[in-house]
Amino acid sequence: MDSLSQTKAALNIWCSKKKLKIEYLFVNEEESLRTHSFECEVRINTFDQVVGVGRGTNKKTASNEAALDSLRFLLKNNYITEKDLSQSCFSILNIKNLLLENDSPSLVTARQKNDQNLVIESQGTSDCNIVESSRQRDNYYNNYRGAISNQKNRLYNSPYQSPYDPNHNNFNYRSYEDYGRQNYRSNPYNSVNYIRTCPPPPPPPKPNYGNGDDLRRMHRFRKTPFNSNSREDENNLNRMRNLNLNVDRNRHSSMVPNNKSIYGPPTNLSDSDESISQGLEAKKRRFDDDRSIKNRVKKIESESNFTLDNAKQLLNQFFQLHRIKCDYEFNSCGPHHIKTFYARIKFYNHKNKKEYFAEETGGSKMDASRHCALNVLYQLHRDKQIESFEPDALSKRQLMKMSLVYKLNIDQRLKNCLMETYNEVQSYNQYSQLQIFNNEEPTIYLPSYSDFLVWFPPMDNYDPWRNSTLVDQYANTLREDINQNLFNDFESMISSKKFQSTIVSRMKLPIWRHKDELINMIRNNGVVMIKGSTGCGKTTQVPQFILDTYIKSLQGSDCNIIVTQPRRISAISIAERVAFERGEEIRSGKCTVGYAVRFDYVYPRPYGSILFCTTGHLLRRFKSGLKGVSHLIIDEVHERDINTDLLLILIKDLIQVNPNLRVIIMSATLGVEHFQRYFNCHDVLEIDSDVHPVSRYFLEEIIETIRWKPKMMSYIDDDAEANENNSEYLKISNNTKISKQTMDTLQNLKEGVICLELIEALLEYIITLETNGSVLIFLPGWNTIFNLLYYLKGHHIFGDSSKYLLLPLHSQLSQKDNRRIFQYSEQRKIILSTNIAETSITIDDVVFVIDTCLIKRKIYCSRTNCTSFVIDWVSRSNIRQRQGRAGRVRSGYFFVLCTKNRYDSLEEFKKPEILVSNLIETSLLIKYLGIDSVQHFLSKALDAPPAAAINESLQTLQAINALDRDNNLTSLGLILAKMPIDPRIGRMVIESILLNVAGPMITIAAASSINFEIFDNSDLNSILPILLKIDQERFSDHLITFKIYNSFEENESLARLNNPYVNTNSINVIRNARKQLINILVKSGFSDGLFALKPKDSYTPNELDLIAALLVTAYYPNVCIHKDMRRILTNEERIGLIHKTSVFYSYVNSQKVSKTTNLLSPVFIYSEKSQSRNLISSKQMTMVSFLQLLLFGTKIYEFPPNLPGASVTDTVVLDGWIEIKIDADVFDYIWQLKTEFERLLRKICYKPECDLNELDSKVLKAIELSCSFQNLSVNVIGKA
Repeated sequence: MDSLSQTKAALNIWCSKKKLKIEYLFVNEEESLRTHSFECEVRINTFDQVVGVGRGTNKKTASNEAALDSLRFLLKNNYITEKDLSQSCFSILNIKNLLLENDSPSLVTARQKNDQNLVIESQGTSDCNIVESSRQRDNYYNNYRGAISNQKNRLYNSPYQSPYDPNHNNFNYRSYEDYGRQNYRSNPYNSVNYIRTCPPPPPPPKPNYGNGDDLRRMHRFRKTPFNSNSREDENNLNRMRNLNLNVDRNRHSSMVPNNKSIYGPPTNLSDSDESISQGLEAKKRRFDDDRSIKNRVKKIESESNFTLDNAKQLLNQFFQLHRIKCDYEFNSCGPHHIKTFYARIKFYNHKNKKEYFAEETGGSKMDASRHCALNVLYQLHRDKQIESFEPDALSKRQLMKMSLVYKLNIDQRLKNCLMETYNEVQSYNQYSQLQIFNNEEPTIYLPSYSDFLVWFPPMDNYDPWRNSTLVDQYANTLREDINQNLFNDFESMISSKKFQSTIVSRMKLPIWRHKDELINMIRNNGVVMIKGSTGCGKTTQVPQFILDTYIKSLQGSDCNIIVTQPRRISAISIAERVAFERGEEIRSGKCTVGYAVRFDYVYPRPYGSILFCTTGHLLRRFKSGLKGVSHLIIDEVHERDINTDLLLILIKDLIQVNPNLRVIIMSATLGVEHFQRYFNCHDVLEIDSDVHPVSRYFLEEIIETIRWKPKMMSYIDDDAEANENNSEYLKISNNTKISKQTMDTLQNLKEGVICLELIEALLEYIITLETNGSVLIFLPGWNTIFNLLYYLKGHHIFGDSSKYLLLPLHSQLSQKDNRRIFQYSEQRKIILSTNIAETSITIDDVVFVIDTCLIKRKIYCSRTNCTSFVIDWVSRSNIRQRQGRAGRVRSGYFFVLCTKNRYDSLEEFKKPEILVSNLIETSLLIKYLGIDSVQHFLSKALDAPPAAAINESLQTLQAINALDRDNNLTSLGLILAKMPIDPRIGRMVIESILLNVAGPMITIAAASSINFEIFDNSDLNSILPILLKIDQERFSDHLITFKIYNSFEENESLARLNNPYVNTNSINVIRNARKQLINILVKSGFSDGLFALKPKDSYTPNELDLIAALLVTAYYPNVCIHKDMRRILTNEERIGLIHKTSVFYSYVNSQKVSKTTNLLSPVFIYSEKSQSRNLISSKQMTMVSFLQLLLFGTKIYEFPPNLPGASVTDTVVLDGWIEIKIDADVFDYIWQLKTEFERLLRKICYKPECDLNELDSKVLKAIELSCSFQNLSVNVIGKA
């Protein structure tokens, strides 16, 4: 076989070794068949251009010629080196001479001089040469190949330009001294062993401090610069450029003649020598730029003590002092892995009546904004608007950030294990490189969006609730017979005593008067809107009106109604109420009414029925289309939860395709115009309730009326509820008749914090009014409910159970407990509730309402990618809804625990949840429904979320490998989409299957998904010793949850005795959630036995360490570092506190842990963060090690500038704020384990029943040892 015929095999083997995808494309194939002249093009996915072309009389010859041309191209551009030619794929195939025979002498000379003069290491393992070649690690740039392919025809100035040429577009040479801090933005979740000799990305752009020439020399990837067309912006830009900070700002304005060298006299140079000379010139200019930037920054620092580290902080202080509202504008360009960011700021300073403007560039938003702030500070300093910075007095934050360097001491046995595993993986990769295979994961094909926008009315022999063919009494029954049977049942129902006892009260409801009008509107319109205040009867009566109309007209089989509710408790309680009004008991398949919520469902009969369900349940039902349903009723739309907004998008698209579907939208406080425009609906039915007058009292009036004199000022002790001192809202207007004593009391009262003593005094005042009726108290959450509950139980009046019935109302409680609020009682009921009682549930006998005006909300911060729970003020519309609860049966009283000034300052409506939530689960659900573009789908929402929030969610899903680079579902993503939990928690569960701890992890995942409090937190002093006993110095709230659940599974009666403060209903909910998750995973192909639990005392320390490590996957980047006592440093570099409900607080409070040196590791992850304006507290914490953080959390690492005497790579900064000292080889080994673990995860997701080979087992064993706390010790080192 000649050498030409072997070129294609050689190219294929080389591409396989580099893990590159190669394509052979034939041009005009039909024409070539007629002319017998074939032309073949070779494309490699790293290059967005043809790398080789070949022609021949047949396809084989053309492809061989194209392969030869491609190899020569790669060789002449140094992608294939001389060393590569000596390897087996070229020497065995004997094509080395064929490749080199056309090399010109000048090319060889140029290559030799490049090797001599430009000592550049191979760019295979890192993106700058600060690590010696023996210690370089693989390049994990996210989507590196795709990013390079996006550089349209910019890779090369000429077809055969050397990537080592300094004039090469991607030349990125740096010496150790000049490189500074380099970011390694790595993503092992999408990692591929990319070609080690690909050209590196361009260097980061140079910041500009008033240097016009640098600013005009924009980055070559810039596509959308800021718009500076206006004369005002141009003047600002010129003023910024003319700061004249750089003494040699025009240094590069003159061009060097082509025949002259900047290093010496003119010489007669060959083409290659001239290329090298120009490259060296370019290199020198680049180094001069670096030095110039450093000189300018040093100049600013010497004159004013402004630095890049303190610039933003000082500028923010200036803005606050002068009441200037301003923020940075950001723009970016280039491929996402090497983006250039542009920061711009512009503001007007009233003090000197001058406008300031700056625009700077950087490798990240933080970098660009810091340079921008430094520019503006220097302008202000030159104008004498700001004094020089005095660095002598260190702030609290600076003091806390000192000594943030941690030296990791790795056990020698672990080092040996890591090295052995590393070598075996390398050897395996070398053997597998000779095989030609496609490493890409198969694409998951799902039904398209149009496939599930399917609607059918009720059909013969079809059960719409079970989505199956009928097999019961209705099977093969004629529709006329079904209609007659439904009518007969209806006649029997209305003649029953139970029905007669409820019809009288139903007819008194305000909506009953609008019955005929409503039926006509529904018959004549596709979408009908109903606005009715709370208690008008719309939720229970509207579906009955529709169903009864169909049944009485002998069309009952054509009517099936779905009614959505935002909460489980609402769906179940309303279904039970409707069934009671119809004289029925809810039974599966027999009753008119049913419900379907998470963990529980009772389906009604298949024809002539009503199903109450949550919005989330209906969204999942859309996956198979909406079949057999005639009417959709969307209730409580005003709450604007994220599932409701998604449902409205689907319904809007659905009714455009299926206009016969009838949709009814109901709300208590509906923004009518907003929804009318959205659905193009003209008619709205407004229903007024017959509400009795309600007297409203604000905080100052309450204190004045009851003449309250505080004694101890008892507050609910929750860190998250400590609010700022808003004295302006506690001031009383002069025309208000309020005594001085009341004003003094207000000034001493903490606004926004629940005062138990005030509520107690108010209740004592209520019983003096001698007015019967229940009391409803609105509280923000579970902890506040039970704190007040136990406070009142110990009261000398309200603790008397013969006179007062204290009833909590919360979704965590069982249905049996929650039903007690509706039952008649001779004792006065005092109901402690969250906002559930605001609109979803109506309690008829409530006369008194006490409103704390607070709510617990989940807020997502895109800057830190963290979700926190905050105690926030409700809106004015919420307060009006709560007021309506007091006037149901007679005149009522409404006590508002905020001042009139605070009430006037509140928002009219709260922002929709879709605008303040993390969209990860939402985006994954949308992809699961088969929708191509998440951005386009969400842009159709009633209030579309920002594009940046959508992109962040997609990037996160790509980072955890739920989506591929084209935003298509992966095999892992398909499994995660079926699990009703956060995708990151779901990924944690899948990872635990590989490490044989799936039983504990799926329990923790189930507990995390329901957001239930496992303890009632009523008496922390009694609970904390129990926590210490259970924890056994693991410092993990998550492990405590698992251990308690496991003890209940082993012996529930004993567990109840040993853990009296455990909320047993939470245990039941965790059990149901756990079963649901296991069923989903079993249906996905995993074995049920993987999730079995062992006895609680049989888990080894290594297994418990693995559980802690896997929690990093679920909750990263929620990371904090313990400093001393109760203080922590969060990933936002803010000082925070350990929440009092955490077991770690128990150790600190008992002084068992006072300093970081008492811990095996100072690093903690947390699953919940509570915060107010001035305080952050972390809840649900678990101690993790630095190696665990590296394996399962860290996405970015960088090497800071080396200190004198330090080794080259002993210091690494993780995620930009945690600085560690670690052996470079160990770091390499850990990073490779990270990649190998990702490969194994993809393997079991694609084929869950697959067997792991010996190498896979060794990788998992190495990970287990790396996660062990016994194999690592930490020393804290102070910064120099």
